[in-house]
This record gives sequence, C-alpha cells and structure tokens, in this order.
Amino acid sequence: MDTGPAADDANAVSACFRACCTSGSVPLAAPKSAFATSLVEIHDGPASAVFLGRFNGAPVAVKRPKLPTKAEIDRYHVELRLMLELTHDHILPLLAAHARPPEYFLVFPYQENGSVASLVHEQGWRPSWPAVLVLLQQVASALAFVHARGYVHRDVKPSNVLLDARWNATLCDFGLAESEEALRASLQNAVYSEEDAEGKTVAGRLIATLGGGGKDVGGPSSNRSKPQSTGGKPSGGFQKQHMVGTLPYMPPEVLMRRVPSFSADTYAFGVSACEVATGIAPYSDRERNVALAHTIMDLSYNESDLAVAIASENLRPSLPSERLKEDETRNEGSASPSARVAADGVSRLAAACWALDASARPSFERVLAELERVVDAYKKTAGLREAAPLEPRWSPPAREPARDADEVARAADAGLFADRAWPPQRDGRGVAPVRWPKLVSDSANEGSDSRNGCFHSGVFSACGARGPDKMEDRHVLASDVGGVRGAHLACVFDGHRGFECAEFCRRNFEKALVSAWHDCATPEVALTRAFESLDEAFLDAFERSKLHKSGEPKAERFPGCTAIAALRWGARVYVANAGDCRAVVCREPGARGDAAAAALSADHAADTNEAERARVSATAGPDALRVVNGVSRVGPAGLAVTRCVGDGDCKPFGVIATPEVTAYDVDEDDFALVLACDGLWDVVSNADARDLVLDTVKEPSMSAKRLGSEALARGSGDNVTVVVAFLKKTSTAETVTWERAF
Repeated sequence: MDTGPAADDANAVSACFRACCTSGSVPLAAPKSAFATSLVEIHDGPASAVFLGRFNGAPVAVKRPKLPTKAEIDRYHVELRLMLELTHDHILPLLAAHARPPEYFLVFPYQENGSVASLVHEQGWRPSWPAVLVLLQQVASALAFVHARGYVHRDVKPSNVLLDARWNATLCDFGLAESEEALRASLQNAVYSEEDAEGKTVAGRLIATLGGGGKDVGGPSSNRSKPQSTGGKPSGGFQKQHMVGTLPYMPPEVLMRRVPSFSADTYAFGVSACEVATGIAPYSDRERNVALAHTIMDLSYNESDLAVAIASENLRPSLPSERLKEDETRNEGSASPSARVAADGVSRLAAACWALDASARPSFERVLAELERVVDAYKKTAGLREAAPLEPRWSPPAREPARDADEVARAADAGLFADRAWPPQRDGRGVAPVRWPKLVSDSANEGSDSRNGCFHSGVFSACGARGPDKMEDRHVLASDVGGVRGAHLACVFDGHRGFECAEFCRRNFEKALVSAWHDCATPEVALTRAFESLDEAFLDAFERSKLHKSGEPKAERFPGCTAIAALRWGARVYVANAGDCRAVVCREPGARGDAAAAALSADHAADTNEAERARVSATAGPDALRVVNGVSRVGPAGLAVTRCVGDGDCKPFGVIATPEVTAYDVDEDDFALVLACDGLWDVVSNADARDLVLDTVKEPSMSAKRLGSEALARGSGDNVTVVVAFLKKTSTAETVTWERAF
C-alpha cells in the first residue's frame, strides 16, 4: 500500500469536486489506489467506517463516511473544510482526501494506541493522576483553539480522543462540528410537532420543571402554529441540526431543544474528565430506576429517563474524589496527599464544566488556567520541581501481539491472512440459485412484518478479566452479502491459543460463504461448506506461515476458534455453530405461550454435550477424551470444545469444523437475536439475556453493550463479544413514565 508517483500526482490537485475546499499542501483528490488497497477495517460506525492502510509509506487511518444523501455529502465537505482550517498539535491532522464521487475518504495518521475510551473501558487502563492531568491539558488546548476559530465540536467524548505512539492526545471526529454563529442563525428554521400521545412534549415538561427560560423550541408555552402531530417526534430541521451527539455528554439545554453553544463542549469535557479520572462510564454506577445511564440514546426520540434526570434533576456522574475514596476502601490504605490534590482539583473542574447554567461554565482559557493551578499544586505536594514538565507515567496496558499496523502487514506478507483461492463466482452471478428460498427485501415495507428481512445489528466486545493482551475474539456484521439486497450476516469467532484463527475467519468468512452458495442447494449446505473450507484454508495457511515458529519457548502453537454465524435470508434465520458460542432468539412477552428465549444452537462442550462425547469416542476412540480437574477435555491439548475451526493438533482426536445448522422461521413475536461467545453465556442465562435486551433502550449496539457489561459485572473471566440483531423495526428509545420518574 505504499505510494509512489501516484501520491506525487495527487499533490498537484488541491481542490475538492465542488471546489469549495482547497489546499496547497494537502492532496484533496488523492487517487484511491494511493491509500485504499487491501484495507483492513478497524471500526464500523453508523456514520462512517475506518480502515487501516498506508500512505506515503506510513500507516494511516482511512475514514470512509457513509453518504446516502446530499445532506451527508454536504456534511462531508464541512468536515473537510474544518480539517483543513484547524491545524493544532492536539487535533488529528488531515493527510489527504479523496473528495470526488463516487467515493469519499479522509486520510489521517494512524494513532496506534487507540482511543481513550477503548483503553479505559476495554483494556482496563487506569492512568496515573499525572497522566490524567496531562491528557486533560492537551484536549483543553485543542478545544480552546477550536472555539477561538468560532466552532463548536458537539461530540466531545473519550472515544473521540486518540493517543499516538508517544501517548499524546489528539482530538478527532469533527463530523458534527459547526460554527457557533451558524448554530445561532439556524434557530429560526426549527419546527416541531408539539404534542405527543399525551398532549405535551418531553421538552415542554423539562422546561416547565426548570421554570422555563432560554431559547427553547416547542413546549406548552410556544406560540407556534401546530403542524400535524407526529407522535412527539421532531418534524423540522432543529433535531437534525442540533439534537446530535452522545447522550451522556449532552448538556441539559440541548436536551431541552435549545441551540448549543461553546459551553456545550465545556459540559462534555467535564463529563469526559470525570470518566477518564474514575474509569467509570458516565452514570453506569446508577441504579436503573434512577436513569438509563449505561445507554447512548438515538435522539430521534427524546423520551429517555436519563435525559429527564440530566435536565430536571441535574443528574451528573460520580466525581473523581469519590473514586479516590473507593480506592482507599478497597486497598485498606490511605491515598497519597498528591492524589487527593489531583482528585479534588479535577472534581472541582468537572463540576464547574457541567453546571446547569450554561453561562456559568468556564471558557477553555479558564479551564487551562485551572488545570495549570492543579498541576502546580500536585507538583508541590508530590515534592516535584515546579519548573519541570509533569511526567505523565502512562503505565499503558500490555498490547496484544501482532496488532499494530506494521505487524499486521508482516503477518499478511507471511501468508497467514493471504487470500485463498476460493471457488470463483461463475458467469458473474450476483444472486443465489433459485433453489434457495425466495428473498424478501427489507427496503420497501420494513417494520410492517417481522418476516420482511429486517436485521438491524450492533456489537460490543471487551477483554474481560483475562487482560488486554488476551483479546482473541473477532466478529463480522454484513448486509447485502454477496451483493444480494436483504441478505444479512452476523458472526462471532472466539479464538483460543492465539487470535490468528479468529482473525482469519473474520477476514474470509463472507468470501467463503458467497463462494459456497453458488454451488450449494440450500443455505444450510452453503454455511456448512463455508465452515469446512475456512478450516482447511486456515490450517494450510498457518502451516505455511512462520508465526507458530516465532521462537516461543513453548511447543508449536495450534490456534483455533469456535464460530457461530447467523444468515438472515428472507423469512428465515440460518444459524451455523461449531463450538460453545450460542445464538438465542428473544421473544415478546407472552408470545405464543413459548419460552421467552430459545437457543438456536447447541454448545459443543466436551463436558456437557453427551452426544458430542459419543461422537468423539466413536470417531477417535475412548482415549480421545480425558478428565482434567473433573472436567472432560479433548485430546492432549485439553480442548474444552469438540467442534471448532483450526486446532490442527486436535483433529486426530475427533475435533471437527463441521457446524450444526438450524433453520428458524422468524415469527412476528421475535424481536431480537443474540449471538455471543461463552464469555457471556458462562454467567448470563438465555432468559436473562432476553430480559436485559427487552429492558434496554431499543438500539442494538446499546443492547449488546448492556449484555456485555452485565457479563463483566457478574465476573466473567473470559473475553466477551456480543452481537444483538433486531428482527423487526423497533423504536430507538423507551417511553418515559413521567409519574414514575420523579
């Protein structure tokens, strides 16, 4: 993916397709081939996907916005102009762009230490107080610069703060940024439906609770003419322009439909500062009957308990000083005086930043001045030289082997992740054979019938108690599989003895499935062939690679992974499973008199599955099974499962990759499908999973996060990866019961 002359040619082009963005130093029409060859996807969000690539010899992050409409294309050009204008040491710099149809890209330096949110919540990173203070200073300086240029970021949060190789913070994702002047001017375009089913808007209730004031839109006191009611949802442009961002970081005035200002970023900074200092996701320590604080709401609706509590009760996260007290109790000791100084200082600053009165929040010049005072006090208390820069002492978590850009590239060169010569598509066919069930597209009447093909999915993944260097799970979420509209795929791969097999499956499963279905009479046979061909291909690739001969003191490694795949094809979901991952369908309360949750797969565990033990014994003899610490295991390796991909040393002992496939007819009462590795199912029952999904704000990624967080809270000792797919169109927010809320 290195570039040569192509990059030089691109540098001569300094304008976007519309000619609204120009640059004398940043190529704005860099050929896609310069950075978009053999990209590795590292993030897939609702608005954009991010890929790992190379540009001018260096690893880069290639952001590909999802631009289905003209409005999103307009937003892309706004972000492009901002990135060209906002040049600062702690703002992620733009290296290049492809600002021409049909595809648009933004190219940034690859920040190998990832986001602060990922480090804190997925890898268990607890930065020292010096690290917290330095990080806050760097982010505050970036925001002071942004505000001085007249812009509001509108989505400040730890996941939008990246750390480079030297652990310097860079603020990123300006996709929602807008000039403060434009935000104020756009107020006149705000139009609402003022009535919900009960005749009052939530915003109106909030305004009434707080005594009104401010430039609110809608509500009981509004004199606007009432358009046709739309069930309480915004009907005009205000929601699209202003009700954006991430709920726990959104200030009360925005939740009350007031125009955001610079102080909105200050509020989000305060919440983020608290999150970094405590290691606690905002409001996640609260009981659910207080607030749905563990969720992030899609603000197409504004009816969340959390939104109400933030605006009317001034609900805020736990402060750093409280974390310090918890640490003292846990460690049965006393915190150092310098830690107390830092905790108290960050607590005061956070409380000032998230003040209910937006006008009382400090500017970022004041934030920087306060942080400097806290740093000076910390140095004095800790006995450090006041003139010396504060040493962050990051103490970063151990990194999983072969994860950075160069190592992944070397692995690819070694052949481990090399493309397999799968059976080619014949005659350019882009649809399945007629022998397959008729596929009903979910585009025309989505939501009218659960059987129309809806498959709105989200994922959550965390390292768990095993630590960040042992993250071996992978997943796949794909729509329009093989170019067939309405064909949806979700997979979870739980690696063991290394991440290599799970990564191989992630990169190649869809390809294997698409290749298989052109020669297979049914989806069941195609899924089976995909599993078996992946197993064969991985064993061959790994044998040819030298990674398992990398000088480790142990014997040769034989990585493998359990795998589960769900293919939604028309009115059916086909689930293929090899191992102890599990798929569970969740049903509405009282549905058909059936169980609320039903497993669509069987766990292939050597200790609990009698049929699998019999199969292994019949295939490889009774000696293939042995008891370790009272638990049945397979072969000398002591494998816990009897089916999986990879694990070449266990194949002679009856371990196979052939999945068991279940075809399930989706019913109108089936609202969700949960796929997860055993890290969830070890501590969460099928029924509990269904209840947690039903009890969570109706957005699949947040449902997945709720399940994963619950597994970690219950003490799961394994990696946890959860995919939740909604099987019918579902509201993205819960309805507030006002009488119950307060």
